Amino acid sequence: MDPGPSAGMVDVPPARHRRNLISPMPASLRRLLTAVLLGIPACSPGRSSVPEPTASQVEVMWRAVLANASSGLVGKVPICLSLVDGERRHDPDTTAVWLQAFGRRVTTPSQCPHTYQSMVLVVDTLGRPVDPPRPPGYVDPYYIDLWRPLRIDAGVFLVRYEQRQGTRGERVYCEVREVRPAPHVNCATIDSWIS
Repeated sequence: MDPGPSAGMVDVPPARHRRNLISPMPASLRRLLTAVLLGIPACSPGRSSVPEPTASQVEVMWRAVLANASSGLVGKVPICLSLVDGERRHDPDTTAVWLQAFGRRVTTPSQCPHTYQSMVLVVDTLGRPVDPPRPPGYVDPYYIDLWRPLRIDAGVFLVRYEQRQGTRGERVYCEVREVRPAPHVNCATIDSWIS
């Protein structure tokens, strides 16, 4: 009799279904996310009379979200940044703006330093590891994919980003409120994984 895939793993939920208990989602962000997932009219491109954010508004929001994200990252580890429109990822036009937000090296994924952490060991025909060994003290770079802000209401936006390092990753949604002098950002981790 097959005991099934969970034999020996009592009370261990699958990583992709695990709730983040470290930073519970604020109620306001939970309502915004629910509205987006259920498809409120303001979130449907081309269906709303609410104008899309301007390029300068998008840049200010991205900078605020990334500055918030950067506060939890290790030291001066490089960040490999890509921007997402729908399902298409592309490199940022310039990294100068991102350097202001991060205060660290920002590059594109194609120019990103090597990642040594892997769940798979690649070997040659004699069983020797093919990948070079990790240098002492080396920390894998961060990969961040940043989605375009989605207008929820006048002055309120939802920004999604995914952050990966080595074999770990997390999906984060941020509520961004346009206030002066800088936007107010409130983020919550929605999902985390190890691959």
